[in-house]
Amino acid sequence: MKTLTVRMSDEDYQTILKGAKKDRRTLSNFMLSATLHAMERSYYTPQTETNEIMKDKLLMEGIEKGHKDAVKKRGRYL
Repeated sequence: MKTLTVRMSDEDYQTILKGAKKDRRTLSNFMLSATLHAMERSYYTPQTETNEIMKDKLLMEGIEKGHKDAVKKRGRYL
């Protein structure tokens, strides 16, 4: 387990503290949960979007070709 020191304004602290109390969580648990949730939303596509991608045959062929090229280190990467 790691300890983290965070600097924030009194106003931000009070806002986060209110959220933690509303959820009946400790401040650290509330901040950790909010951070992980935000990361999950920004790094992963929703299942409905994933399903649409998987159904698009032309798109999947392009993704597979791009993956094979990347493995072989062919092409330009931006």
